[in-house]
Amino acid sequence: MDQVMPVGQSFGEDYAGIFHFRFWRFGKWIDVVIDDKLPTINGKLIFVHSKTSNEFWPALLEKAYAKVCGSYADMHAGLVSEALLDFTGGIHVHFETAKTSIDLWSLMNRAAKAKALMACGTFLGKTSANTVLPNGIVQGHAYTVTEVYKVTCRGKPVQLVRVLNPWGKGEWTGDWSDKSSLWNKVSKEEQSRCRSLANDGEFWMSMEDFTKNFEDIDICCLSPDFLDSSSECKWTSTCYKDSWVDGTTAGGCLNNKDSFWMNPQFRVRIEELDKECSGQCPENILVSLMQNHEKRNRSEVSNFAIGFDVFAILL
Repeated sequence: MDQVMPVGQSFGEDYAGIFHFRFWRFGKWIDVVIDDKLPTINGKLIFVHSKTSNEFWPALLEKAYAKVCGSYADMHAGLVSEALLDFTGGIHVHFETAKTSIDLWSLMNRAAKAKALMACGTFLGKTSANTVLPNGIVQGHAYTVTEVYKVTCRGKPVQLVRVLNPWGKGEWTGDWSDKSSLWNKVSKEEQSRCRSLANDGEFWMSMEDFTKNFEDIDICCLSPDFLDSSSECKWTSTCYKDSWVDGTTAGGCLNNKDSFWMNPQFRVRIEELDKECSGQCPENILVSLMQNHEKRNRSEVSNFAIGFDVFAILL
């Protein structure tokens, strides 16, 4: 938060009517300065706003991000992963809940302990509208994962996920929701720690129901250490920059055998693991490919299909 919103800014002494924010864009942090004029109708904020009328930092932060994206209209829809990167400069991984073979709840648990940001998306309906289903879930909508926790119900462990609807209202009504009778079958301590009856858009659900109702999950953290089951292993990172230029370095896919070699190539050396990690963690590599845009307005940007192949060089 201190990186995105530098400290020492207020409406108090030496107030000049401007605010300073920072966002991570394609490998570097950029500074954004805005004035304090916010869009309203009848004195009420149109877009992001807090439940307390004297709290303005979310709306000011939104205005700064709108300036980065080009305009407020350019922030309509888009990808959650893009925002997660812009606000953290971290490493992003994406999982489809129904297709992954890993223990997703355990991974999310480690990510939560690492203070990672997690967001999930529901399945699209027959139209692009955000239709509210009978169970309270909104179709084609992005949510935030705020916590994962394990409770004991009838002597058996139950893996739970806490999810937040960014609208600040509208909640899941199935098992482990705010008013679910299942909360009466856990200890008073766990009830006190987890259960809330407020209609604030935040709710619990089992991991089983989570995978049925949410199509995918994005996890973003400053380091991918949470991907390993051992806390002893630490990752290192390297950044490469290059470009695909039509006719010179855009060689196409492997089907284009005569020109494939023209694509930018990078050699990555995987060093031997430290003694603390050897035997506990595999030698993993994570590749993240980003596409830098030339146009300022996000709505005018064309996303080109660019992939990468990984080849092993045995020495």
